[in-house]
Amino acid sequence: GAATGNYSQPFSFQIGPAVVLSAPAPIAPANNAQTFSRPTLRVSNSGRTGPVGAVTYKFELSATSAFSTLLMSGSVAEGAGETDFTPASDLPSTGTIYWRVTATDVVTGVSSSPSTVQAFTANQVGYGSAIMAVLIMFTLIFEVFYVRAIVKAQREGLQR
Repeated sequence: GAATGNYSQPFSFQIGPAVVLSAPAPIAPANNAQTFSRPTLRVSNSGRTGPVGAVTYKFELSATSAFSTLLMSGSVAEGAGETDFTPASDLPSTGTIYWRVTATDVVTGVSSSPSTVQAFTANQVGYGSAIMAVLIMFTLIFEVFYVRAIVKAQREGLQR
């Protein structure tokens, strides 16, 4: 005879192709570029096979190419063909900044390998700073000419 016992809990599984995401391809900033303090980082979306759901992209920025310490990171939903990320705060204006991106299928949790590491420096003056510098320069020039005009008028008044 056959013995009967307690049944196990039900288990479900799926038969079909596995979810695979290829590494995103960096677009910008290009390797060794000079950028503003908040550059927009951009990648080509990951290639994929299998029943992939929604995909997010995690952007990581570090002062070291080993990414042992992160300066900042952020995750964004996939864009159409390309995905980008703009830091919420200014990056350091000295030294090299390294960046990479990993794609993750939100439904399955499957992640790509990280993108090729790129490096840039964020030392260019932003538009706001450049405009402020021009305004200060014009203010100083105006003050110099204004003071010269007053001195000239006073001299002419004294000579009469």
